[in-house]
Amino acid sequence: MASVLFSLAIGSYATLALAGSDACLDLRNNPTVTIDSGPVMGTITPIPNSDVKVEKYLGIPFAKPPPRFSPPEPIEAWAPATLNATEHGPYCYENYLKDETYQSVKYLFPRPPGVEDEDCLNINVWTQTSKPKELKPVMLWMFGGSFQYGTGSSPLYDGTNFAANQDVVLVTYNYRTNVFGFPNAPEIPDDDVNLGFLDSRLALDWVRRNIKSFGGDPEKVTIFGNSAGAGIVDSLILAPPDPLPFRAAILQSATATFTENAGNSAKSRGGIWKLLLKSLKCPETGAEALECIRKKPATEIQDAVQNNRMSFTAVSGVKTWPARGRQRRLNSTEARSAIARVPVLVGSTADEGQTFLARSNNETAEDYLKGIAGNAVSDEIVDEILAYYPIGYPGIRREWDQKARISGEYWFNTPAWGLANDSASVGIPAWNYLFNATYFEPPLYEGSGAFHASELQPLFGTYSRQNGTNGGKEHEAVSKAMQKAWVDFAKDPYRGPGWEQTPVYGVFGFGNDGKQGFGTSKLEGFVLRLKFWLSLFDLMSKSQ
Repeated sequence: MASVLFSLAIGSYATLALAGSDACLDLRNNPTVTIDSGPVMGTITPIPNSDVKVEKYLGIPFAKPPPRFSPPEPIEAWAPATLNATEHGPYCYENYLKDETYQSVKYLFPRPPGVEDEDCLNINVWTQTSKPKELKPVMLWMFGGSFQYGTGSSPLYDGTNFAANQDVVLVTYNYRTNVFGFPNAPEIPDDDVNLGFLDSRLALDWVRRNIKSFGGDPEKVTIFGNSAGAGIVDSLILAPPDPLPFRAAILQSATATFTENAGNSAKSRGGIWKLLLKSLKCPETGAEALECIRKKPATEIQDAVQNNRMSFTAVSGVKTWPARGRQRRLNSTEARSAIARVPVLVGSTADEGQTFLARSNNETAEDYLKGIAGNAVSDEIVDEILAYYPIGYPGIRREWDQKARISGEYWFNTPAWGLANDSASVGIPAWNYLFNATYFEPPLYEGSGAFHASELQPLFGTYSRQNGTNGGKEHEAVSKAMQKAWVDFAKDPYRGPGWEQTPVYGVFGFGNDGKQGFGTSKLEGFVLRLKFWLSLFDLMSKSQ
């Protein structure tokens, strides 16, 4: 009697293959590993003009379908069935604010094939088919997106090129974003309010328990992320799990340490939540509020958030994002430390502010400065700041460029430099980098430069996709240099990525034209401005 291949489902999507002997023969060309939940079947991708082949396992659930606004729980076993992990699973509900940056965001962070679903907590693994005697270093990627959107399944983060060029185990995953991941609801306990952070901790625990099945070493895990993802990386450093499930960290264009603010604290939350409840015609307080919104269709909640231009984000001053992060780091010693004293590689792009300053921003540079710095700066300090950014300076052709450069160095470059500098000051190995490659083609707009997140395509080697770049050999050189540096750091975090520790910078896109592959520099003029900003940070935080 012929065997039959049955398909079952975990939650709403993950496919299990239950096969008889004939069907098992059909699956022999697909790689299979066994993790604590059961067998997992992936696929193999041959690399053109190479003997290298990459195994990939996509859409592996690491949590049960999460009840809305509740912490995640580990997935239950599906054995003896085999999980079909040959395609990406669903991604979490996203919140794209319909403003003038909408098209550029969609351009830079394309959605994967598949559907949005609340049952979205799945993980993806890439590794070469070669199985060396020693287990491989592991790199766990945490995506960005302002905590509003994003997915580890985006084509931007496809790990095939990275794993083919650098023999590590690369892992990406999904966490809940916007109101589904960070509801800011007073009815939810403080320790549970950052659900996206809890999702990330569970994914990291999954890696610790299962990565050996893919040839990875659970004792050699490096966590790395960009933007909001770098904030999650820093939150794990500031409030580390026990036992510590990672040994190194890479933070790209964000920190949690320097983004904590009074308006985003546990004590201040609740206002935007009430507005959402009101728009959904739910009670605005108490258990009835949660009961009502939990019964609403996810798409109705998503529409209400987007139509009312609401932005739900992570809350500071709670267990997963402790307050006074900078003081926690500066007070750390080898004998006693509240943070994880792991080596860090920290950096940013040269033109971070270009995609954050609205093109329609007509404020004067003076008014813009007072807007971001509040009452902490006098007219004299404003004049002193503007003297650092004269019109006519390279990259500053007009007042708008002046504001964009100020925005980038204030919000991104200074926190990155500050975290590395603070770490080094207490004996934690720290390295700086700057991404300065400016040949993103086609550009977002004239003068966009090395904008926020422009390092991601060369880092993952996904620049040849349809809306990628056409930088040719120059871009490929930067891509390979970045991949090697990131992996050298992951292989030996105390030896580092290949250049001296802070204050030296590794610069990708070196030279005045930003078209040389790699070089090193102390970037004295750049760092002088960052030191000035850092001296104002405490003053500004006291005035809030």
